[in-house]
Order: sequence, then structure tokens, then C-alpha cells
Amino acid sequence: MSEKFTKLLQKIDSVEKFVNGRVKPGSPLIEVRDNLRRLTQILQTGKLRVNLVSRFPVQRIAMENFINHYPNLLSSYQFKTIPFPQTLEKTQTIQLAQLILQPSVTTGTQPTSYKLSQTETISMGRGSQCQIKLSECGLVSNYHAEIIPISTSGNCQNSWEVVDKSTNGTYVNGEKVLGKKQLKKGDRITLGYHKFSFKSPELIFEFQSSETQVTQPPQYDQLWTNCDLFCLVLNPSQPINDVEQQLIEKVTKTQLFKFVIVWDTSADNLQSSQRNQENIKRLKEVINHQNSNQLSVFETCLPLQPFYPNFYSSSSQILSRNEDHRFCQVLDNLLNQQAEDILKERIKAEFISQISLIERFIYEQINKLKTQVQEIVTRGLTPQNIPALKQKINLKLQEIKLNKITVINDIKLLHFTQSKDRFINPHINKSLLHRIQCLVEQELEVKKEGNQLKVQLPSATSGFPIRENETLHDYLIRFCQFQVCEWAKLEWQNILINYGEGGLKTFLNTSQTSLTLVPSYPANLSSERILKPNIDVNNLLEDDYIEPSLPQDCANAGIQRLAIDVVKIVMITGISASTGNISPMIGVMNLAGGHLAIMQGQRRQQEQQIIVLKRELSGHYKAIARSMFDKVYSHIIYNLSITDQTLTDILNKEAERISSHLTQTEQKFKHYQTQLTNLDKDKAELLKILKGESAS
Repeated sequence: MSEKFTKLLQKIDSVEKFVNGRVKPGSPLIEVRDNLRRLTQILQTGKLRVNLVSRFPVQRIAMENFINHYPNLLSSYQFKTIPFPQTLEKTQTIQLAQLILQPSVTTGTQPTSYKLSQTETISMGRGSQCQIKLSECGLVSNYHAEIIPISTSGNCQNSWEVVDKSTNGTYVNGEKVLGKKQLKKGDRITLGYHKFSFKSPELIFEFQSSETQVTQPPQYDQLWTNCDLFCLVLNPSQPINDVEQQLIEKVTKTQLFKFVIVWDTSADNLQSSQRNQENIKRLKEVINHQNSNQLSVFETCLPLQPFYPNFYSSSSQILSRNEDHRFCQVLDNLLNQQAEDILKERIKAEFISQISLIERFIYEQINKLKTQVQEIVTRGLTPQNIPALKQKINLKLQEIKLNKITVINDIKLLHFTQSKDRFINPHINKSLLHRIQCLVEQELEVKKEGNQLKVQLPSATSGFPIRENETLHDYLIRFCQFQVCEWAKLEWQNILINYGEGGLKTFLNTSQTSLTLVPSYPANLSSERILKPNIDVNNLLEDDYIEPSLPQDCANAGIQRLAIDVVKIVMITGISASTGNISPMIGVMNLAGGHLAIMQGQRRQQEQQIIVLKRELSGHYKAIARSMFDKVYSHIIYNLSITDQTLTDILNKEAERISSHLTQTEQKFKHYQTQLTNLDKDKAELLKILKGESAS
């Protein structure tokens, strides 16, 4: 290895070690490291690089065979054949994404389509700065949400995500977005509330992709990458085409040491000498017109036919020609004069380009970290205020728990107890027990049918209709069940939205606001997710309740005796009327008068017995109603206790989740700061290496 390369090689080796110590899987530094190793290998071999290009396959193969025929060229130069650039037809996937704003009173009578960009963010809100303006929608914030294009890992196709920036929230398919959410085709995005309304507009995300054929122009830069000489092999019988002309235009603007053009002057290509001269002349005009950098261009003619695939044999003897010697002599003279300088300058230029890539990588990493830090700061978080926020969350949690105890006790001991008393106390008008008493003792009818008395209710008693063929017992049981169930449903709704200054829903909304100290870390205390919307108690009241047993001495016996007496009176009256005997009639009348007095006394006794009967019935069904109520009351108290414990658990989890997010953010700050410090050290170390102050 030449001494000219020693210092440069040391610097390349030091930078390669520097890069290798920082390489991670997938890092762009991997390619830089490999390029530095390649530069080291080139310097160690000391060969100049020659790239061969030709659009003619026969001439390209012949040129390779020609070079292989001269071992001295291979010992001094590294030759590489590069495919001729082609215009390619490529299938490209076109992605079309859009949001369809659904019509309403505030958004218009027809759906409105908004196309989404694959590179730019689309904003939505009431503010004039938003691309999708929703100025009439009351629950939408000024700057409510963003639709951001993202690149999916392992896929060249784009996707989009919605980022919530609002006070009232953004919902996808009814679920609240916590920070951001990737969108799928057909997703419904609702702003301000989980249901679509004129105040909370809805947009549907639509996505489709299609394939189309596109023309990819030839890639020229790879032709002269990492080379010192560029060799273009032409057939003089063929005029240069557009691709070759563009290639010449581009190569003359490079920093190559020499551009070599080889004309194949085989006999077959010299049949039309005039046409050949015209093609050669046209090429020179193109070179002179385009060669603004004064690139060194060398033209030579080589009869390549002996090296054609059908002629050439590596073992055969090929006579030397002056043209052969001229081409070889140019390359030999180049080696004798300035080959080392050429190689050194090219390697040095490539080394500088690799250094630029390293520096750009470092600056990109620094900017990326600073952007990530700034994104967190814009959310209202800094390394200084995170500990205070975590402490404040704990204090807020204790405050919320105390408030919960107050609300639950207020519901249990005050509102619920008062409602219980109003519903079940027999001394309160319109209570359940009072209504049963009125129903049985006042509305119950006793009618005589033939020789018997029948106990029945009117057809529409107390606004609670009787079903067809329903017995008195079944009716009263159903009446009690219905009243208790309706009370339970109403009480549960009162617990949710009325009792304790707005119920448990208001408590959750207030708690969510209290725990949301930083908008980017909202508490998720949705009442729809936590609270049972209703309570089912029907299954508690499905017992088979017994019918009342009537006392024989006060009910059945009295009624029976009264019926016998009535029969006797009818029979005696009928006999007296048929005989027409006055004296017996008077006796009968006297007897009837005596029986009438007896019957009136029995009737009064019967009325008292009916009153006793109604009281017995009233007491029986009031006891059943109280039994039903006690079951339902205990069930509601149990559910309230379960809800109380659930609220405690969820509050603890939410506070823990938010504190965990803050802790992770705090750790991110420290991690970012450590990385920034290390990157600053990397910049300083790289500068030392380039100045030659460090060899490691």
C-alpha cells in the first residue's frame, strides 16, 4: 500500500470504528459502515475502478473478453460491467382516502366529502383555521381533532389516524379516543359526544386503493458510482439513442477523472463508412455541447470481433493490433502518472460524503429528540411540573374519595330512606300499603248471587285493570309486584341522576374533570362504561305467594246461615199466598216479622264480619307487599354497595394509570436528555477524529 494512503486510511478506520460502535438494527449507519469498509479495501488493493456500459450485448461481452485477454490490465484496474439503464413500466398503488361529513341541521342537507392528504395533517373544528369547519356544531371545540397520515411498518401504503385535541372528546364507533386511534374503512368519527346529532357531527372514513402503470425513467447515477473511469462501448453503425444522449449529458457533469468511449471498428460495422462517420461526428457534437466541466474524454477504436462470443477463446492466440496497444497504453500511462492521486481523491471525496451522512444522521436524531420533547411540552408537561402533578393527582384522588363517601351516604341515609318511608309507610297517603288498604277495604265489593255472597273488585280498580279470568289473589299479587318494580326502577334512576346533587353520573363527570389535570392525559370515567343503566328486580318477586285462609266463624258460617234464612222466608211466603187462609196468613206475617228482625240483626252481624274479612285480606296482602319491598330494598342497597366499591376501584386505577403515564413521560424526558447529551458527545468525538486528535 502506498504511503499516500496511510493517513487517509487511518482516518477511515477510526471513523468506521466510531460508526460501528453506534450501529443498531435498521439504522442507516449500517450502510455507512459498510461503505467505509469498502473504501478501506479499495485503498488496500490500490486499484482504479472502471465501469463498463453498453446497450449492445455483443459489444459488451466482447469488451469483457478483451480485458480478460490482458492480465496486466486486471492487475492494475478493477473492471465492473453495469447494466445499461432502461425505461421501466412500474405498477403504482394509488390510495384515495376521504371523510364524508353526514348531513344534519348544522352541516347541510347533503353529505360533504373531504379528501385526505398522504403527507399533510387535516384539522377539524369550529375555528376558521381548520380545513374542515364545523362552526355551527355546539359540542365541537375550536380546534377539535386532527387526521394525520402515517406509514404502516413493513408496508409502503399509508394509513391515517385521528388525534383528539378537544374538551368534549372525539369518538370512533362510539368509543372515546384516548390520545389517538388508527382508522379503518367505514369508521364513524363523532365529535363532542358519542352519538351523532346536530351538535355532535359525524364523519365516515372511506378508503380505497387502485393500481396504475407508471413509466419510471432510467436511473443513471448508479452507472458511475464508486468509479474513476467510465467506459461506454458503442457500435458506430448505430446512431446514439435518447438514453445514450442523456447518459452523456449527465456523465459530463460528474467529477470523474476520465470518460472513455470505445468504438467497435470490426469489419461488420465498417460496411457503411459514411454512416459510421456521421454517427461518430454526431456523438462528438453532443460531447462538446454538454461538456461544461471539461471532463477528460478519450475516444478509441477497437476491432472487437475477435472477442465476440462466437469467436473468442481464452486459450486461442489473438494477434495484437495497434488499436489494442493504444487502449492499453492509455491505461498504462495513467497508472504511471497519477493513478494514486486519482484513487486518493476519489476515496477522499467518498469519505467526505460518508462523513456528511454521519453528521446528517446525528443532526436528524437531535432534531427528532427535540421535536419529541417539544410535543410533550405542548401537552403541558415539563420535567419540572411532573412531580407536582403526580402529587396533585393523589390529593385530588383523596378529595374525590371523600366526596364519594358524602354522595353515597347522602343517597343511602337521606334520599333513599325518605323515599322508602314515603313508599311503604301505611300512614302516608298514596303509599303502597295505604293503596292496598284502600283497594281492599273500600273498593272491594260483596254481592249476593242467588243464595251466596260473592267478593269481587270493579273492572278498573285504582287505574290498574283486571285481566280476563284473573282471580282476586292473582290480581293483588300482580298489583304489588308492579308497584314495587316501578318504584325500584325510578329509585335507581334517581340514584344515577338526581340524588346527592345530581346522582352518581354527576359525581363521575365532576371526578373526571378533577382528575384531568393535563388535557393530553384525560381521565376515563365515562358513566356509560361504569354505571348500570337500570336494575332488574322482576326475578326477585317470582315467589308463589299463598292465598289468605278465611275464618269459618266470621265468614263462611255467617254467610251460610244468612243464605238459609233467606230461603226459609221465600218458602213460607209462597205457601201462605196459595192457601188464601187469613188466620194462617196473620200468623205467617207475625212469623215473617220475627224472622225479619232476626235477618236484620244477622245482616248487621254479616256487615261486621265483612269488615273483619276485608281487614284480614288487607293485612295479608300488605304483609306480602312489605315482603316484596324488603327484598327489592335490600337488592338496591346491595347494588349500591357494589357500585360504591366499583367506583373506588376505578378511581384508584384511573389515578394509577395517569400517574403511570406521567412517570413514563418523566422517564422519556430523562431518556431524551441522555440521548441528546450522548449525541453532543458524538459530534465532538467525530470532530476530533477528523482533526486527527484521536485515532480510536
